[in-house]
Amino acid sequence: MSTEPPATPSIELSRMTRAAVASVIFGFFIFILGLFPAIINLDTKPGVGVLQLAVTLWGLGMVNAGAALWAYSERHRGAPRLLREDIGVRLIATGFVISAFSSLADVLGIGSHNAPRRLPYLGVWQQTGLGIGILVSVLGLLLYAKRYSPDSAPDVQPDVDNA
Repeated sequence: MSTEPPATPSIELSRMTRAAVASVIFGFFIFILGLFPAIINLDTKPGVGVLQLAVTLWGLGMVNAGAALWAYSERHRGAPRLLREDIGVRLIATGFVISAFSSLADVLGIGSHNAPRRLPYLGVWQQTGLGIGILVSVLGLLLYAKRYSPDSAPDVQPDVDNA
């Protein structure tokens, strides 16, 4: 029984890959619109609102989910799962949680501008946490999607002396 990947991908894998790429692209635009709503004249009041933070995190979640789905759809199904891939998936999710908690720090009451008294604030510390969370997610994606070329595998020469 041959364990080589098929020469042409199945239509289901192609659809999954297309859906994943569409999710990444659409999620990125939602993420940018959440951070900068003035791009399409939706900046109605000064400051950052809870809905704006939710839209930003929704877009970031779509990017993370689409990127993980893309890496999964490009992975060969017959290959065993590696520890590196499991760690990568967990880092993608951990990065999103870091981004969510740092962005919603004021709303959750762990920030310096608590929600009942003041508007939520996306300050330097929250932006730094958002960036660190994105970097952790990217690191997880790189761990999950890293592949080795079959050409780079060492050639095994048969031992002709013991034949």
